[in-house]
Amino acid sequence: MDNVLRAAAMLLGVMVMGAGAARASVISDTPDPLPPGSLFVGTSGGAGCFPNLGICAGKGVLSFSNVASSFDMLGQELDFTGVLTVPFVNEMTNQPVGTVSLSGPVHETIFGRTSATELGSWMTQITALDLTGNFEGIPLEATQDTDNASTGQTTIAAAGDKFAITSFFDIFVDIELSTVPPLTTGRGPLHAELEPLPEPASLALLLLPLAGLAAVWRGVPVRYGR
Repeated sequence: MDNVLRAAAMLLGVMVMGAGAARASVISDTPDPLPPGSLFVGTSGGAGCFPNLGICAGKGVLSFSNVASSFDMLGQELDFTGVLTVPFVNEMTNQPVGTVSLSGPVHETIFGRTSATELGSWMTQITALDLTGNFEGIPLEATQDTDNASTGQTTIAAAGDKFAITSFFDIFVDIELSTVPPLTTGRGPLHAELEPLPEPASLALLLLPLAGLAAVWRGVPVRYGR
């Protein structure tokens, strides 16, 4: 069972960690910190592999929807539904074999932003996160680490008649696998940056069904890196 928890921890890590990439801005028609047509993508670290199965976790993404915004004495408060998705690929051919996803509510605070049209750069923090799914048929939950803040920065600047939005986070999570007794571990920092939504053909690769892959994971050792 320890192997299962180690594998689950690796899974959560690679969901928001992938191949290195240069930081870029998302160009938007509006100065929204979470603009439509974008998502958070891992920009550091390596994928983990299950060598006995010949599969590796690929580049993961955190998408968001149902964004609600309000302002208070701290700044801008954002509530949204997050979906954390990681694809798995064949270790030899790099061909996709399936995906795993966790979903749930996320709360973000942009400190000091006073209106929906204000431009500038602000410290940002994920103050609440609760994503659930399952691993090997066992309920799996990732929540915000109460001992380590998930902090980052958001910048919104004019770009002609549009706006350039740059945002990143270093995320810390607590992971619980609901076995008997429950198994828990922590993961972080996991670095994720805002990027434009991939082309439909590329995004489709993240949505392939898992096709029973979890059924053969039990007890398989984990190797970090490729």
